[in-house]
Amino acid sequence: MEVIDAAPELPRELRARTTRYRERLRALGFDTLTGETPVVPVICRSAEQAGAMARMCQQDGLFVQPIVYPAVPRTLPRLRTIVNLSHSEADLDTAVTTLEKAGRACGLIT
Repeated sequence: MEVIDAAPELPRELRARTTRYRERLRALGFDTLTGETPVVPVICRSAEQAGAMARMCQQDGLFVQPIVYPAVPRTLPRLRTIVNLSHSEADLDTAVTTLEKAGRACGLIT
């Protein structure tokens, strides 16, 4: 609470970065579920697809985690991405580009 009191703009800035990131992913056709937290899921069709996309992203330098059953329902495998204030707008743009490349390669988006 002391940090928020000392720098009230930080939560607003994190929310703005997260909103922009989530909107860019949705514009590409990714399902990010609803929410406003900095944890932004990318829903996949299968656990295998989530694993393949995570590997592709990691090979391109983006750390994302595949989250599959039993951590989530079998019907909702996903990649977990997290926005924080150490990420610049350029970092987030790079993340979106990397996810787009992997999503197209795996057939999640067209």
